[in-house]
Amino acid sequence: MGLRATLRKQCRRFGWRIPNWALDEYTAPMRRMARLLSKNDVIIDLGAHIGNASIEFSHYAREVYAFEPNNTVFAELTARTKPYRNIRLFNNAVSDKADQMDLYFEEGKPDRFYEGSTIISGKSNVTYANHHVVEVMGIVDVLDMIKGDSIVIKMDIEGAEYLVLDAILTSSHLDRIKKIYVECHADRIEGLAEAKEKTLAAAAAAGFSEKLDFTWP
Repeated sequence: MGLRATLRKQCRRFGWRIPNWALDEYTAPMRRMARLLSKNDVIIDLGAHIGNASIEFSHYAREVYAFEPNNTVFAELTARTKPYRNIRLFNNAVSDKADQMDLYFEEGKPDRFYEGSTIISGKSNVTYANHHVVEVMGIVDVLDMIKGDSIVIKMDIEGAEYLVLDAILTSSHLDRIKKIYVECHADRIEGLAEAKEKTLAAAAAAGFSEKLDFTWP
Protein backbone atom coordinates (compact mmCIF):
# COMPACT_ATOMS: atom_id res chain seq x y z
CA MET A 1 0.00 0.00 0.00
CA GLY A 2 1.41 3.38 -1.01
CA LEU A 3 1.81 6.47 1.16
CA ARG A 4 -1.31 8.21 -0.10
CA ALA A 5 -3.49 5.11 0.31
CA THR A 6 -2.14 4.53 3.82
CA LEU A 7 -2.83 8.14 4.79
CA ARG A 8 -6.39 7.97 3.39
CA LYS A 9 -7.05 4.84 5.43
CA GLN A 10 -5.72 6.38 8.64
CA CYS A 11 -7.65 9.61 8.17
CA ARG A 12 -10.91 7.75 7.68
CA ARG A 13 -10.17 5.54 10.66
CA PHE A 14 -9.95 8.55 12.97
CA GLY A 15 -12.46 10.83 11.25
CA TRP A 16 -9.86 13.28 9.96
CA ARG A 17 -10.12 15.22 6.72
CA ILE A 18 -7.83 13.75 4.06
CA PRO A 19 -5.29 16.30 2.71
CA ASN A 20 -6.07 17.36 -0.86
CA TRP A 21 -2.80 15.94 -2.18
CA ALA A 22 -3.68 12.47 -0.83
CA LEU A 23 -7.12 12.17 -2.46
CA ASP A 24 -7.57 9.59 -5.19
CA GLU A 25 -9.04 10.49 -8.58
CA TYR A 26 -12.45 9.16 -7.56
CA THR A 27 -12.75 11.16 -4.35
CA ALA A 28 -11.14 14.41 -5.53
CA PRO A 29 -14.26 15.55 -7.49
CA MET A 30 -16.36 14.83 -4.41
CA ARG A 31 -14.09 17.11 -2.38
CA ARG A 32 -14.52 19.91 -4.94
CA MET A 33 -18.29 19.67 -4.61
CA ALA A 34 -18.20 19.25 -0.84
CA ARG A 35 -16.20 22.47 -0.48
CA LEU A 36 -19.19 24.36 -1.92
CA LEU A 37 -21.24 23.41 1.14
CA SER A 38 -21.78 25.45 4.27
CA LYS A 39 -22.14 24.41 7.90
CA ASN A 40 -25.87 25.16 7.64
CA ASP A 41 -26.41 22.54 4.93
CA VAL A 42 -28.01 19.16 5.53
CA ILE A 43 -27.05 16.46 3.04
CA ILE A 44 -29.21 13.59 1.80
CA ASP A 45 -26.90 10.99 0.27
CA LEU A 46 -29.01 8.55 -1.75
CA GLY A 47 -26.94 5.54 -2.73
CA ALA A 48 -24.24 6.19 -0.16
CA HIS A 49 -22.38 2.94 -0.96
CA ILE A 50 -19.36 2.62 1.39
CA GLY A 51 -19.48 6.26 2.39
CA ASN A 52 -16.82 8.12 0.41
CA ALA A 53 -19.18 10.97 -0.50
CA SER A 54 -20.89 11.02 2.90
CA ILE A 55 -17.51 11.31 4.61
CA GLU A 56 -16.45 14.18 2.35
CA PHE A 57 -19.76 15.95 2.96
CA SER A 58 -19.51 15.45 6.72
CA HIS A 59 -16.46 17.70 6.97
CA TYR A 60 -18.29 20.69 5.47
CA ALA A 61 -22.00 20.26 6.26
CA ARG A 62 -24.03 20.21 9.46
CA GLU A 63 -25.44 16.72 9.06
CA VAL A 64 -25.49 13.88 6.52
CA TYR A 65 -28.36 11.41 6.06
CA ALA A 66 -26.87 8.44 4.21
CA PHE A 67 -29.10 5.81 2.57
CA GLU A 68 -27.74 2.46 1.35
CA PRO A 69 -30.02 -0.58 0.78
CA ASN A 70 -27.47 -3.28 -0.08
CA ASN A 71 -26.92 -5.21 3.17
CA THR A 72 -23.30 -6.16 2.51
CA VAL A 73 -22.38 -2.65 1.43
CA PHE A 74 -24.31 -1.15 4.35
CA ALA A 75 -22.22 -3.16 6.82
CA GLU A 76 -19.06 -1.63 5.32
CA LEU A 77 -20.66 1.83 5.29
CA THR A 78 -21.45 1.43 8.99
CA ALA A 79 -17.87 0.46 9.83
CA ARG A 80 -16.29 3.24 7.79
CA THR A 81 -18.50 6.07 9.05
CA LYS A 82 -18.34 5.16 12.75
CA PRO A 83 -15.90 7.99 13.58
CA TYR A 84 -18.15 10.62 11.96
CA ARG A 85 -20.79 11.69 14.45
CA ASN A 86 -22.78 13.86 12.03
CA ILE A 87 -23.52 11.00 9.62
CA ARG A 88 -26.86 9.22 10.15
CA LEU A 89 -27.28 5.86 8.43
CA PHE A 90 -30.36 4.26 6.90
CA ASN A 91 -30.42 0.73 5.46
CA ASN A 92 -33.13 1.73 2.97
CA ALA A 93 -33.65 2.39 -0.68
CA VAL A 94 -35.41 5.65 -1.57
CA SER A 95 -37.92 6.11 -4.37
CA ASP A 96 -41.08 8.09 -5.04
CA LYS A 97 -43.13 6.25 -2.38
CA ALA A 98 -42.73 3.92 0.59
CA ASP A 99 -42.79 0.22 -0.31
CA GLN A 100 -41.03 -3.11 -0.02
CA MET A 101 -39.12 -4.06 -3.16
CA ASP A 102 -36.50 -6.48 -4.47
CA LEU A 103 -33.01 -5.02 -4.63
CA TYR A 104 -30.98 -6.67 -7.41
CA PHE A 105 -27.20 -6.83 -7.24
CA GLU A 106 -24.10 -8.72 -8.35
CA GLU A 107 -21.63 -10.38 -6.02
CA GLY A 108 -18.70 -8.12 -5.21
CA LYS A 109 -15.16 -8.99 -6.17
CA PRO A 110 -12.57 -9.67 -3.43
CA ASP A 111 -12.01 -6.48 -1.40
CA ARG A 112 -14.50 -4.64 -3.63
CA PHE A 113 -18.12 -3.70 -3.06
CA TYR A 114 -20.63 -3.83 -5.89
CA GLU A 115 -21.80 -0.38 -6.96
CA GLY A 116 -24.79 -1.11 -9.23
CA SER A 117 -27.53 -2.40 -6.92
CA THR A 118 -30.96 -1.39 -8.23
CA ILE A 119 -34.69 -1.64 -7.57
CA ILE A 120 -35.35 -0.85 -11.25
CA SER A 121 -35.87 -3.56 -13.89
CA GLY A 122 -34.06 -3.68 -17.21
CA LYS A 123 -30.64 -2.38 -16.16
CA SER A 124 -28.18 -3.61 -18.77
CA ASN A 125 -25.27 -4.39 -16.44
CA VAL A 126 -27.25 -6.44 -13.91
CA THR A 127 -28.04 -10.15 -14.38
CA TYR A 128 -30.95 -10.06 -11.88
CA ALA A 129 -29.77 -13.39 -10.46
CA ASN A 130 -29.29 -12.09 -6.90
CA HIS A 131 -31.74 -10.08 -4.84
CA HIS A 132 -33.12 -9.43 -1.39
CA VAL A 133 -36.15 -7.52 -0.18
CA VAL A 134 -35.52 -3.97 1.05
CA GLU A 135 -37.59 -1.34 2.77
CA VAL A 136 -38.09 1.64 0.48
CA MET A 137 -38.70 5.12 1.85
CA GLY A 138 -40.51 7.79 -0.13
CA ILE A 139 -38.38 10.87 -0.78
CA VAL A 140 -41.11 13.19 0.51
CA ASP A 141 -41.17 11.23 3.79
CA VAL A 142 -37.40 11.64 3.98
CA LEU A 143 -37.67 15.40 3.44
CA ASP A 144 -40.49 15.61 6.00
CA MET A 145 -38.27 14.14 8.73
CA ILE A 146 -35.34 16.50 8.11
CA LYS A 147 -35.18 19.88 9.77
CA GLY A 148 -33.55 22.86 8.11
CA ASP A 149 -34.03 24.97 5.02
CA SER A 150 -30.75 24.35 3.21
CA ILE A 151 -30.79 20.80 1.87
CA VAL A 152 -28.37 19.32 -0.66
CA ILE A 153 -29.23 15.97 -2.25
CA LYS A 154 -26.82 13.61 -3.96
CA MET A 155 -28.39 10.68 -5.76
CA ASP A 156 -26.67 7.72 -7.36
CA ILE A 157 -29.60 5.31 -7.26
CA GLU A 158 -29.15 3.24 -10.40
CA GLY A 159 -32.19 4.22 -12.44
CA ALA A 160 -34.65 5.41 -9.77
CA GLU A 161 -33.43 9.00 -10.05
CA TYR A 162 -36.32 10.30 -12.16
CA LEU A 163 -38.96 8.74 -9.92
CA VAL A 164 -37.36 10.58 -7.01
CA LEU A 165 -36.90 13.84 -8.91
CA ASP A 166 -40.51 13.85 -10.09
CA ALA A 167 -41.72 13.31 -6.53
CA ILE A 168 -39.54 16.20 -5.33
CA LEU A 169 -40.80 18.52 -8.07
CA THR A 170 -44.42 17.97 -7.05
CA SER A 171 -43.69 18.32 -3.32
CA SER A 172 -43.86 21.31 -0.99
CA HIS A 173 -40.10 21.17 -0.31
CA LEU A 174 -38.63 22.92 -3.38
CA ASP A 175 -37.72 26.10 -1.52
CA ARG A 176 -35.77 24.07 1.06
CA ILE A 177 -33.52 22.43 -1.51
CA LYS A 178 -30.28 24.19 -2.38
CA LYS A 179 -28.86 21.73 -4.91
CA ILE A 180 -29.38 18.23 -6.29
CA TYR A 181 -26.44 16.28 -7.73
CA VAL A 182 -27.53 13.40 -9.95
CA GLU A 183 -25.75 10.51 -11.61
CA CYS A 184 -27.91 9.64 -14.62
CA HIS A 185 -28.21 6.03 -15.81
CA ALA A 186 -30.08 6.69 -19.05
CA ASP A 187 -27.38 4.84 -21.02
CA ARG A 188 -28.10 1.62 -19.09
CA ILE A 189 -31.89 1.51 -18.83
CA GLU A 190 -34.29 1.62 -21.77
CA GLY A 191 -36.77 4.46 -21.53
CA LEU A 192 -34.80 6.48 -19.01
CA ALA A 193 -33.72 9.08 -21.58
CA GLU A 194 -37.38 9.93 -22.18
CA ALA A 195 -37.99 10.08 -18.43
CA LYS A 196 -35.10 12.52 -18.11
CA GLU A 197 -36.53 14.83 -20.77
CA LYS A 198 -39.90 14.91 -19.01
CA THR A 199 -38.25 15.64 -15.67
CA LEU A 200 -36.13 18.43 -17.14
CA ALA A 201 -39.25 20.01 -18.64
CA ALA A 202 -41.03 19.81 -15.29
CA ALA A 203 -38.01 21.33 -13.53
CA ALA A 204 -37.94 24.22 -16.01
CA ALA A 205 -41.65 24.84 -15.50
CA ALA A 206 -41.08 24.94 -11.72
CA GLY A 207 -38.10 27.31 -12.03
CA PHE A 208 -35.88 24.61 -10.54
CA SER A 209 -33.48 23.87 -13.40
CA GLU A 210 -30.50 25.75 -11.94
CA LYS A 211 -30.61 23.58 -8.84
CA LEU A 212 -30.10 20.36 -10.85
CA ASP A 213 -26.54 19.22 -11.57
CA PHE A 214 -25.97 16.05 -13.61
CA THR A 215 -22.19 16.07 -13.27
CA TRP A 216 -21.94 13.84 -10.19
CA PRO A 217 -18.77 11.68 -10.49
